[in-house]
Amino acid sequence: MNLNSLSVYCLEVIEKYPSLEDSVKDAFDLARSEIAAGEDELHEVELAGGYIEELVEDLLEELSS
Repeated sequence: MNLNSLSVYCLEVIEKYPSLEDSVKDAFDLARSEIAAGEDELHEVELAGGYIEELVEDLLEELSS
């Protein structure tokens, strides 16, 4: 996954789970700024994607309880 595909993923998550919008945008912005600062794109995108997946899992757990 690259930054462009992360962007698409973020938009999909926001569309499906609007309550996560701020957190998802923050994760994307952090990944983008780290990449701009010279960090490895793949690594940063994986970190952000994993964090967003955790956000979704936590939300789904909240909703099911």
